[in-house]
Amino acid sequence: MMSRDKGASLPSGAPSHGRSIERLERRFYPDPRVGDADEAFIRWVEENLPERADVLEIGAGPGRRWERRLRSTSRSVTGIDIDPVVLTNPSLTRALMVDFRAMPFPDESFDVAIANNVVEHLDDPAALVVAAVRVLKRGGSLFIKTPNLDHYVGLASRLTPHSFHVSFNSRRGRPPAETHRTLYLMNTAKAIRRCGIKAGLDVEVRTFEGSPEYLVAHPALYLAGVLYERVVNAVPFLSRFRCVLMARLTRGPGAARSL
Repeated sequence: MMSRDKGASLPSGAPSHGRSIERLERRFYPDPRVGDADEAFIRWVEENLPERADVLEIGAGPGRRWERRLRSTSRSVTGIDIDPVVLTNPSLTRALMVDFRAMPFPDESFDVAIANNVVEHLDDPAALVVAAVRVLKRGGSLFIKTPNLDHYVGLASRLTPHSFHVSFNSRRGRPPAETHRTLYLMNTAKAIRRCGIKAGLDVEVRTFEGSPEYLVAHPALYLAGVLYERVVNAVPFLSRFRCVLMARLTRGPGAARSL
């Protein structure tokens, strides 16, 4: 479990075509609910937060813009990470540097758990689901957001070495230290459903395709990405090829068994 950059807008330090890309982004994605996967994800979480909820974020890192929204509407927002940077996260009511396998919380402590861009980095993502189930109250939900291996970005990531990911993301403006190794062991809708059902959870999976943030190297590439986005969002059959997987795994009365 690592901290990582989760922004969906154009990264700072983007290449020389940055101004042209920014104009295209404003033109095609003026509404962040359409273009920004994080915005779509957090809105889904907010829609399902009970009043005065206790929220757990697994892999909270240094903080993100949407965490402040959760803190303003929830009773508590606890964040954990194995990276000490979590201790500087200003948006949490409580921060702990701890692995999710060793969370020091009593059973049924939280109404909602969030894992945003975490499971793709784990050698045993099913263990995160089991750990979350233990600390969720009955009826509580684990929300997962992760890349989709059926998308062109997921396919390219799987076929290229980590050194290429570091170099590519550096050109997009992401510091090398914020690009972490990926394993992609639970990065299809089928894999998420299988894991959730095995844990006795009710599973809902959504797919999302927004602004083509990985194609900011040149306006022509960006426009190709816009065309791809329009097609996979317009044709229901092609929804499985959208960039991001979002899942809600809800604990019922029998959900607590090991995977």
